[in-house]
Amino acid sequence: MSMPFWNNASPRNKRLITIIVVFIASAVAMGLSTLTPMSQQDAESTFNQLNQTVTTLKDNGGILQFIFGNNLMITVMMFIPFIGPLIGFYVFYNTGAVIGAQSVHYGFHPLIGFASLWLTPIAWLRSEERR
Repeated sequence: MSMPFWNNASPRNKRLITIIVVFIASAVAMGLSTLTPMSQQDAESTFNQLNQTVTTLKDNGGILQFIFGNNLMITVMMFIPFIGPLIGFYVFYNTGAVIGAQSVHYGFHPLIGFASLWLTPIAWLRSEERR
C-alpha cells in the first residue's frame, strides 16, 4: 500500500500527524465509552466510589501526589511496546465510563458531559481523568 503523503512528509510532520491521529482515536474511544449502558444503581455506585476516594485523599492531603503518581504510572505503562496502547485505551474506556456514570448521576446525556469537559482548561492540561 503506497501512501505518498506519508512517504513525502518530513519527520516533524509525521510526528504531528501521528499525535493528531492518536489524540482523535483516544478522544473517540473515551467519548464512545461514555455511552456504555449503565443502570442508575451502577452509576450511583461508581459515582459514590469516586467521591469517596477523592474525599479520602483530600482529607489526608494527598490528592495531588495520588493524581501525579497515578498518571505517571499509567503513562509509563503506555510506553510498553504493543501492550502499552492497549493499556492506554483501557484507561480511556474506564475514564469514559466514569464520565458516563457522573452524567447519569447528574441527569444529563453522557455525551454532553464528555463534551463539556473539553471546555475546561484542565482537559487541555491533562489528557484524561483517572479514578
